[in-house]
Amino acid sequence: MLFSKCGKSGTGTIVATLVVVLSILHPSLTTAEKGKPYATVSKLDSNGDGKVDLEEWPKSEIIFNKIDKDGDGFLSPLDFATHRGILLPFRTA
Repeated sequence: MLFSKCGKSGTGTIVATLVVVLSILHPSLTTAEKGKPYATVSKLDSNGDGKVDLEEWPKSEIIFNKIDKDGDGFLSPLDFATHRGILLPFRTA
């Protein structure tokens, strides 16, 4: 079996492999995956308005719309946090 050397189910190896593959396929989302939604917005926000619009988004509109949880046409730190299933940390000045 393919995963017989990875413990009883091989689940840990499958999950680790998926994380690596996803970080390669979606490098702009890796900071969000690490729990840093503010950094993700800062990285993608080219006009400095504190949010990411579709013109600033480097991926497909389908992915944009999946992350845009409130449907306002912008990606905010809250959208990224909600999409990743993490709490949005308080941002200090």
